[in-house]
Amino acid sequence: MNSVEDLNCNIVVLRSKARNLISSLLNPVKLIRTEKGLPRDWEGLAQLCGIPGELMPSLQNDMDPAGKVLRLWSENSKDAATIAKLFEFLEELGRYDVLDDVTPFVGEDLKYHQEHPPNGLGIQSFDLEADKCILTRDDVIRLNQGLEPQTYDAFVLFDDDDIDFATELIDTMEKQYNMKFCVKERDLVVGKCEHDAVIKLISERCGRLIVIVSAAFFNSNANTFFYSVAQSIGIEQGLRKIIPCIYKDCGPLPARISHYSKLDFRRREPFFNSWEKLHDSLMIPQSCHKLAVNTRCQARTLTTKASLTDLKASIPIVRSVSNPSRSPDSKNSLKPALHKSGNTNENHAKTTHVKFSSSMSNLPQTQVPEDKLIPSTSSNNLGNTAEKQVKKSTSFYKKIINFGSKLPKPKVKCEEASPKTVEENTPEKKQKKEKEKKWFTLKNHKRKVALMVET
Repeated sequence: MNSVEDLNCNIVVLRSKARNLISSLLNPVKLIRTEKGLPRDWEGLAQLCGIPGELMPSLQNDMDPAGKVLRLWSENSKDAATIAKLFEFLEELGRYDVLDDVTPFVGEDLKYHQEHPPNGLGIQSFDLEADKCILTRDDVIRLNQGLEPQTYDAFVLFDDDDIDFATELIDTMEKQYNMKFCVKERDLVVGKCEHDAVIKLISERCGRLIVIVSAAFFNSNANTFFYSVAQSIGIEQGLRKIIPCIYKDCGPLPARISHYSKLDFRRREPFFNSWEKLHDSLMIPQSCHKLAVNTRCQARTLTTKASLTDLKASIPIVRSVSNPSRSPDSKNSLKPALHKSGNTNENHAKTTHVKFSSSMSNLPQTQVPEDKLIPSTSSNNLGNTAEKQVKKSTSFYKKIINFGSKLPKPKVKCEEASPKTVEENTPEKKQKKEKEKKWFTLKNHKRKVALMVET
């Protein structure tokens, strides 16, 4: 075990192996707390190290919260952030497993610290993962404060010939409208691949891309490449990614930008403010505003569905006569409404509509004589229909016979039978007369039927 003096060294002497081991053991969340109610993971260590509560959300979203706690502790409390104090905190959290595992690596780091004394400026550990996120100068400041990388309202892309108008645009929007722009020449850190950094900024960190359109802009291969990347990102994400701005006459525009709606700063009309229009075009609704809009849309949808349901329930159901109920209890009660009794000589029958209640059991029970009912076309009434059709045809035939009996009979002169006729009453003559009589009777019958039909 090392001496007490060695343990009073600042935790900056711990190298990557010891730090990674501490992170791997403290980053997993522990459900069981200590007797004092402290979490037994990185969150409890953050409370003991005095990390402010406003930094806790950023620590929760960090990939290595335990490592970030050690880094913030060593930066904010250089005198108190010692190895001995770290061991004391781990004992208070009851994490003796971390102590046992990390002690050999701490001994190696202290030995290396003795063999390689500091040069007076102090030893600072490197966070290579955080360094990968640094693209602009603002990222350096925010990461040292324990904050997330900087996001921007827009990335300004222009040619060197248009730098005067670009400077005016950036100064006006950042000073008067409190917007945050990213400019390649001003904000990018040195040492990064320029094309990779600009593409990542446009796609992930910047809401819009302001393009200062000029004849020289599309003569630059780099500007054309960045413009094409932003255009493809806008199409893929379905966003208004590109905001073209024109401040001078640049002749006919290329086809890849002519179809965009453009902001023309040459217009000097009293009701047209180019700066305000640019500000409104750059604004992107925040996530809370989007959530509120979605909530209002869902509420309106639910209200509309409820009103449609109430309206549908209030409209009575109307069904055609050809679809009567199949329940045996309601058959007799529906027949008076479905079939119309009266004179059978009517040429056309009017269609009757019946309004059904919500319950078929509420229909009134009505007794109607069977002889005044006309059979329905329902399949339930096929047997009764055949019997009633026979009765109907029989009664119709009787009416024809009765009507024929009331017709005046033709007058026939009675003559005395002469000996000649007596002689002629042979069997052949009798058969002929019977045939003539039958034919006359049939003809007379057809005539009566035709007359009956006409009347």
